[in-house]
Amino acid sequence: MKDLHEFITEKALTGLCCSQIVLAVGMEYCGLDNPELVKAARGLCGGVHGGFTCGTLTGAACLISLICEPPESVSLIRNLTEWFTQRFASDSCASILTADPSLAEEHCLPLVAETLEKTLEILDECGRR
Repeated sequence: MKDLHEFITEKALTGLCCSQIVLAVGMEYCGLDNPELVKAARGLCGGVHGGFTCGTLTGAACLISLICEPPESVSLIRNLTEWFTQRFASDSCASILTADPSLAEEHCLPLVAETLEKTLEILDECGRR
């Protein structure tokens, strides 16, 4: 299996956005393939295209929901959201990019990588990957 950062960069170069990258790479790491779901995740990009909740976080929540059933998925998503807001000081795309404008220049790939690593770690801890 390729290095996570290599996968992320490869997906970004194909034109996928943050939420799509999280789903595409995460599903591949979990042995799943669903191009329609990845396509649909474009609606979450850039905080639902309005700077609202970060697409990386919402994409990761979708990945967890795909792999785990409620109530476990709800608990795992809450844990991820808590980690994310502590790590990036917000869950808002606009706030995160205002605080660190260099992320936009890098298409948020460092944030995507760190969040996807955490999401996969959470899935590993619950034995779901």
